[in-house]
Formats: sequence, structure tokens, C-alpha cells
Amino acid sequence: MRSIVSWALSLTLLVAPTTSYGDTNSDSAVKAESVELKNVELSENGSLRGQIVTSAGSAVDGLTIQFRQGEKTLSAGTKPDGSFAVSGLSSGQCIITMGEDTFACRVWVKGTAPPNSLQSIGLVQNVTGETVRGQFGGWRPGSRLAALTTGQKVGLGLLAIGGVAVAIAVSEDDASN
Repeated sequence: MRSIVSWALSLTLLVAPTTSYGDTNSDSAVKAESVELKNVELSENGSLRGQIVTSAGSAVDGLTIQFRQGEKTLSAGTKPDGSFAVSGLSSGQCIITMGEDTFACRVWVKGTAPPNSLQSIGLVQNVTGETVRGQFGGWRPGSRLAALTTGQKVGLGLLAIGGVAVAIAVSEDDASN
């Protein structure tokens, strides 16, 4: 009987950790289908226009912004009202960097953009050191279980089954009497 208990415990300990590591999908990982680039139409003279504000809505003056398209890198500075304009971009994806913040959009030459494209962009500067507080929504029954990955749920299930098997084997062990 001890060999059955040993095998059940060994299999539980061997299988549970490996199944919990097998699920590589993480809620914190960005899924490709969740990222949506906004379409922005360049102005008549081929410039990308926009405005940068803080999280409080104040304009950001004198900030240097980098615009990257492939190997081409352009820069522009913001005016006192937070507005900027950069010329020299062509149709395609554009990476916008300001300080430690990075954004992306898809720019189009005037007249070639899809319907409902933006005419200018608005970006919010991330202020470092700012404390952001919020409520996740409180406690809900089952919320902790819902936060687990599939691999973790399988591992916990196998651990529970192994625990029950050990308890049954110990209770039916006649050698202990």
C-alpha cells in the first residue's frame, strides 16, 4: 500500500509544477490583436500636427519629440500651447518618442487616408513620480480563481486530487493498526 501512496504523491509533485509552467499566456502580456494603430492624415503641406498635454490637461512647452519611420528620424519641439508639427513623413507606421514614453500611429498622405482618420493627434505626457490610485472593483466571489492561468488551475486540481488520494490511502492502511 505504501508504494501506491508513494506513486500518487510523486506523480502529483511531478505533474503539478510542469503544467503550471506550460501556460505561457499571461494577462500582463500585450496581445497582438488588442493593439490598434490609429490612422492619422498628414496636412496639405505633408506635416503631422498634434498637441501634448499633462494628465491634468496643461500644455507641455519646450518638449522635444522624436518621430521614427524605418531608418528616418525626425524631431520637433512643442510650442507654449503644447502644439507641434513635423514635416518630412511619408505614409506608413510612425513611432513617436517623448522622454520615456513611446507611441505609434499610422500616417497617410493627404487624400489617401481611410475614412474617419484623425487630422491631428493628442498625446498625454507621463509624469514620473505621480501616484495614481484606483479601485479594481472590490472583492467578488471567484475573482481570485478567475485570475489564475489555465496551467495554475490544472496544477491546483492535480494537487487536490493527490491530497485526496493520500488521505484515502492513509485511512485505509491496515498496517498502522
